[in-house]
Order: sequence, then C-alpha cells, then structure tokens
Amino acid sequence: MKTNLRPVLTDADQRLLDGVQVRLLRPDERVRFDQLLIEQHYLQSADLVGEQVG
Repeated sequence: MKTNLRPVLTDADQRLLDGVQVRLLRPDERVRFDQLLIEQHYLQSADLVGEQVG
C-alpha cells in the first residue's frame, strides 16, 4: 500500500509561506517578469511552456 507522507514544515517555513501572495500578472508587469525569469531561472529563458492564463 502506498502512503502519502507530507513534509513537515518548520515554524520558520510556515511564517515564510504565510507571507506569500499569488496573483495574476498585470499586463504592464510582463516585461519585468520576463527579465527576472531570464536573470534568475537556471535555464536563462523566458519561454514558458504549458497552460497559461492570459
């Protein structure tokens, strides 16, 4: 039988996650988003694949 073990979060991890907010990009934010993605992503690419809300 397969069991699903959930990772245990530390208090510090939970505090960090409590501060996270997820929202859609505004159209005027797209250029900056692409710049950050190219700078920070290990593949250095802003070519997104898969489903996207747009």
